[in-house]
Amino acid sequence: MTSPYGDKHVGGWKKGKEHGQGTDTSSDGGKYEGGWKVGKRHGQGTLTVPDLGKYVGEWKNGEMWTGIFYDNNGNIEGKMLNGKGIEQ
Repeated sequence: MTSPYGDKHVGGWKKGKEHGQGTDTSSDGGKYEGGWKVGKRHGQGTLTVPDLGKYVGEWKNGEMWTGIFYDNNGNIEGKMLNGKGIEQ
């Protein structure tokens, strides 16, 4: 599905919302690849944001839960543990 704004979702659907495995690509170049649960990021996934870096890890009901933040050079910038940010 592609929105009028150029955002795109490729993957599973349930009750008209993203579900299962899928990839969201936004018109600004951001990208999320991973699990979904009825419209919310859930399970393992990677969010990449141009000019900022990426988050790799677990999502819970649409929130970053336990994972690692990387800058564009692959250096660790911080971590999430049980929904709370931990700076490096």
